[in-house]
Amino acid sequence: RQAGPTRLLTPVRNLELPRSGGVEAWHLFALFDCALECGHPSVIVDYVLQVCQDVYTVSSDPTESFLMHESLAETWCSEVALYLRREFISLAETVDPQDPQFLAKGLWIEKLLGNLQLVFE
Repeated sequence: RQAGPTRLLTPVRNLELPRSGGVEAWHLFALFDCALECGHPSVIVDYVLQVCQDVYTVSSDPTESFLMHESLAETWCSEVALYLRREFISLAETVDPQDPQFLAKGLWIEKLLGNLQLVFE
């Protein structure tokens, strides 16, 4: 049972404690969120290439082993893509297109999706 906070505010979203991986996965997801927001998707790509896909990177520690698995990065990508989709739908349904907030939030979503696309390539 988790004691303490179960959400972490990142520049992208309120990040809930992952179902698996514990606090370590939470911190990795927060790092990925920050890298995405700050325009450094290469941090995520480098992590996948240098940690997840390196056959010589192994650990006997179960937590480290879990963090090295590529499925964790895939889970993060899926969660962020779903979050951005929901944000876009919410924006389109609730904000007047003439409102300056509409343009600002729309540009923010576009920037994050562009950075996320670089991760998928």
